[in-house]
Amino acid sequence: MTILDEIGPKKEHLVDVLIKYSEIADRAEKNIVISGKTLEECNVEQPKWQAYYDDIRVQLHTVKKYMDSEVSRVRGTLWKSYTETNDMLLSPKDKEQYINHEPAYLDTYKLYLEVLEVHDKYESIVEAYRARGFALRNITNLRVASLENILL
Repeated sequence: MTILDEIGPKKEHLVDVLIKYSEIADRAEKNIVISGKTLEECNVEQPKWQAYYDDIRVQLHTVKKYMDSEVSRVRGTLWKSYTETNDMLLSPKDKEQYINHEPAYLDTYKLYLEVLEVHDKYESIVEAYRARGFALRNITNLRVASLENILL
């Protein structure tokens, strides 16, 4: 089952999915923190958590692309409506302005922005894990280097 199946053909579960993933993202900070954990624990959990959050990021990227196409679809439908059924002769700029204020467009664009917000949270989390990985490598290298200087 893909995330698009989870949100439903009419996007009826999109908000629920976004709430679920937003709540998971809000709990990510406690997993990223390395203080209070051993170096071994941090190194063992690093790939597991990074892969977990990156998988969600990839799923949300799919939803973001889907919602981008939905925004374009709504925009195209409205453009066609203004072109074919409007008695007034409107310039392309005028049509754009009318479309930008249409409730159908605004609702779809709002959903797109909500998806983008949650997606960007996961971009940030994955980037934090990359930085955490570099920090763990540096700490490990420092510990190994100091062990090399010990006389046996």
